[in-house]
Amino acid sequence: MDQLDLNQDTLRQRRNMVVTSVLVIFIKLADVTFGNSISFLGATLSIGNPEIIYKGILIFLAYFVWRFYQYFSTDKAYEALRNQYRKHMKVHTSVKIVQLICKPKNIPGLVGECLYKDLTKSERFTYSIEVVATEEYNPTTGDMVKEKFQANVPLIKIELYRFLYMIMFAFRGRIITDYFVPYLVLAYAVYIQFA
Repeated sequence: MDQLDLNQDTLRQRRNMVVTSVLVIFIKLADVTFGNSISFLGATLSIGNPEIIYKGILIFLAYFVWRFYQYFSTDKAYEALRNQYRKHMKVHTSVKIVQLICKPKNIPGLVGECLYKDLTKSERFTYSIEVVATEEYNPTTGDMVKEKFQANVPLIKIELYRFLYMIMFAFRGRIITDYFVPYLVLAYAVYIQFA
């Protein structure tokens, strides 16, 4: 079993939620109405208030959403996905922060990590971070001369790159179909109720 495979219980809850969401979408878009009687095994059942059928389906949808959330939030695959996402964002964002600091100033490298969580908003569209740059080799001591300074990083650039890295992560493997599509179907089912 792949690390990102949802367990069978979570898959069952997801299926129930998606099927009910699709049913709600179909009823709303096809303008389905429920009649006053149903034939069942040759017997005719009379329904006094047919609008209650649709409301009942909405109640089932709310129940299935709640059950899916309960299973999904405790599923090991969700935890693995969340950890992979955090690692992906940390690595890619750190590299981009270093590039945005070093490239304009022709600095050969920085000491330590430049993490997104260490950025502080300094001006209107600027983040700042304290960094240590390795400037050049000192032949007398045999060490690299290190310069500590406050670097500015353009807020718009770093947030744009973070958004792009998030999109890149989402399009890996089955992440879109397994994790995002069920929520999109649900969101559309809820949206058309009020549209």
